[in-house]
Amino acid sequence: WVRGLYSEAIKKEIHYTERQISTEKVLHRYISFSWDFWSVSPQANPAKDHIAAMSYLLHRSLDSPRALCSTPTSPHRKEDDHKSNGDCHSS
Repeated sequence: WVRGLYSEAIKKEIHYTERQISTEKVLHRYISFSWDFWSVSPQANPAKDHIAAMSYLLHRSLDSPRALCSTPTSPHRKEDDHKSNGDCHSS
């Protein structure tokens, strides 16, 4: 869930920034903030390891291409039983 929070924060900052800003720049800001925050707190190294791991995962998720539709895990229905209008989320 932490990864989701970082991802949402980065998306909002990109959206609300008046000037064009890259995902890489926003990610760098959040990583810097996290390191600064944890460097002044009395936390031990596991927090820094957690931040580094979350930063790595977030960076990978932002750089990976997204599929338009998820692959269904349930068996396919017959064409007569399921009429699609081309929308991924229609049922």
